[in-house]
Amino acid sequence: MFEPWMVAAGAVALALLVAMLLAAAQESRRHARQHRLDQAYARARRVRYAGTGEQGRPYSVYTDRVNQF
Repeated sequence: MFEPWMVAAGAVALALLVAMLLAAAQESRRHARQHRLDQAYARARRVRYAGTGEQGRPYSVYTDRVNQF
């Protein structure tokens, strides 16, 4: 009924499928992490040029703004 080559081909196909799924999941995690980093760097850039925090308060009452651009 099942020949040995059919079982071997099925095992190889299953192994390739699992490898592809793991690679896709890793790429998805990497993409999500990069997206979070991009958002954080954009937020830091806005804060640096504005000289205030995200909610509009200065980070320090003892220093001047970082940039006046």
